[in-house]
Amino acid sequence: YMNLLARNWAQVKYSEQIFAIGTIIKPGDKNTKGYYNKGKYDIVDGGTGYAVMMGINNKREVFVFDQLRDKWFRWSYSTMTFIKLDETPTIKTQDFAGIGTREITQDGIEAIKDVYNKTFNN
Repeated sequence: YMNLLARNWAQVKYSEQIFAIGTIIKPGDKNTKGYYNKGKYDIVDGGTGYAVMMGINNKREVFVFDQLRDKWFRWSYSTMTFIKLDETPTIKTQDFAGIGTREITQDGIEAIKDVYNKTFNN
């Protein structure tokens, strides 16, 4: 697992923005495997959550496409929660990280395409 954590840190370390595909688990809720979020903050499920938290802990701009809700969310440092976005986020720096689940859905793939299309076709 240390190799996976090192890989996550290498992706996040020099990034200014993080775009993740996964599932947000609210405090008290459980994931699809039956594990509860026992913390007081929103988390991202699975290994993707480690990279997301590394980004949050290092004050990066973090976006998560929640595949269950089919929506983009942004981490808010003022409310310490993920806030639903009304539109697709855009890449604003060349130093960004794209991370995500091995269990990507077609909606997750489309979310990635939407970010690229919105960023580079405007």
